[in-house]
Amino acid sequence: MKSMPILLLILSLVTVAGAQKSVLFLVGAGQEATGPEVSDDIVLDILEAFEWDVETYYLDDPSKMTDSLGLDKDLVVISSTILSTHVGNFYYDKPVPVLTWESGMYAKLGIATGAGNITIQDTFLFITGAGHPAIGDYNGEVEVLLNSPMEVTLVDTSQFSQDVQPLAEMIMDDGSPRTAIFAIEEGATLIDTSAAPARRIGFFFRDKTAEEASDDALAILGLCLKWTMGEEESSVNDLRNKIADYRLFHNYPNPFNPSTTISFSLANAGDVTLTVYNNLGQKVRTLLSAVLSEGQHYVQWHGRDETGTIMPNGVYYYELSSGEGVLRNKMILLK
Repeated sequence: MKSMPILLLILSLVTVAGAQKSVLFLVGAGQEATGPEVSDDIVLDILEAFEWDVETYYLDDPSKMTDSLGLDKDLVVISSTILSTHVGNFYYDKPVPVLTWESGMYAKLGIATGAGNITIQDTFLFITGAGHPAIGDYNGEVEVLLNSPMEVTLVDTSQFSQDVQPLAEMIMDDGSPRTAIFAIEEGATLIDTSAAPARRIGFFFRDKTAEEASDDALAILGLCLKWTMGEEESSVNDLRNKIADYRLFHNYPNPFNPSTTISFSLANAGDVTLTVYNNLGQKVRTLLSAVLSEGQHYVQWHGRDETGTIMPNGVYYYELSSGEGVLRNKMILLK
C-alpha cells in the first residue's frame, strides 16, 4: 500500500456490466518501490477508486516507450511529470482514449499548436461547457485551487483544432481568459485535418496542482476521466459529496513574515493535533489540539513559540496528526 494519504473516493455509481476497464497511467517522477509523487498519487487514488485496473508506468527514459505501450488499455492518462518528448507522437493516431495535463502532449496529439504552463493568482474555474457530460452539473464559477499563486496549464483558443470543445477557463493575471479544460470526440478534426482516433481531454493540472486542488476540482477530474473512458455520468452529487481526503497542504505564503496560513482536510471527524517544529526536531508550538469535523480547516501561525517569543529566520516543519495518520510539510520564516 502506498505511504501517501489515500483519497477515499467511494462512488455510488453503477459499474457497467462486462470486463473490468484498464488504465495506463504514465508518470515521470517518483519510484516504483514507493509510488509516484504526491499529486500523481492523488490522481492514482481516483483511478483506483473507480475500480479500474490501473498500471502505473514510470516513463523516465525515452527507451521505455515501446511500440505497443497502452494499446491494450481502455484509457491512457499522461501526467505532466513525464517529458512529452519521451512519448512523442505515438498516441496521435492510436485508437485509445487519452487524458493528459502535460502541455507538450497537446501538439503531439494534434489537438492544439501549443499551450502554456502559466502561474496565476486566480483560484476559480469558469465553466464554459455546461451540460457536457465531462463537466456534469457544474456551471458558473467553481473554486478549484486552495492556494495561489499556482502553476497551471492553459491554452489560447486560437491554437485549437476546429472541433475542440472548450469546457472551462481560468483568468490569467492580465485579465485575459484561457481554456483550462477541453474535450475532443472520436472522429473530430485535428490540426492536420485528420480524424481523432479516440476521445481526448486536456486538463489544467501541472506537477503539483493536485496537492492544492479542491474537492470540486478532483470531482471534475473524475468526471473527465469517466467521460474519456466512455463511462459518462451526468450527476455529480454523489461524487462530490463522497470525496473525502486526508491532506496537509503547503502553507501560504511561503516564505512568510510575520504569519502564514496552514490548511488541511480531514476525511473523518476526530482528534487532531497540529504542531510546529524547528530544524532540529524540537517542538516550537502546538497550534491546534482539538476534535474537528471532517472537511477543510485553516490555522494561522504568527511565527511565535508557546511563550510568545518571536522565532528567528529558518526552516520549520508543521505536522498534522490524527487517527488517519501523520503528515508533515516544510515552511520558511524569512524576515
